[in-house]
Amino acid sequence: MSNGSWPWRGTQAQTAGPTSTPKPGCVLRLLRTVHDASVGWDPPLDAPFCVPDVESEAEAVWCHGDVGPWNMVWHGDDAVGLIDWDFLHRGPRLDDVAYALQWFTPARDDEMALTWHHFPTVPD
Repeated sequence: MSNGSWPWRGTQAQTAGPTSTPKPGCVLRLLRTVHDASVGWDPPLDAPFCVPDVESEAEAVWCHGDVGPWNMVWHGDDAVGLIDWDFLHRGPRLDDVAYALQWFTPARDDEMALTWHHFPTVPD
């Protein structure tokens, strides 16, 4: 990769959405990176949160809480960042993964994929 380990350095990233139908893999890789990085992080004691923690038997990590194309920074068709952390909470990784899959998999009809999910083309 050029520019060290950050391929988007020196290029224009955007938040408007991917240029084609995004593949769930890049989103899930980003979530894995974020979740792994959150292990062991403790916020300041006076940090306000809007969403309560989710009780679970699974390992608790910091979850974004609203993982959709509108809260991603895109470099072409690759998700390279997350913005808008209003729903940050501790919970199992599956919380973010399941929410993201609602938006990044073609589980709804073609019209819904184009109008509600804002896919540029109908996904396969």
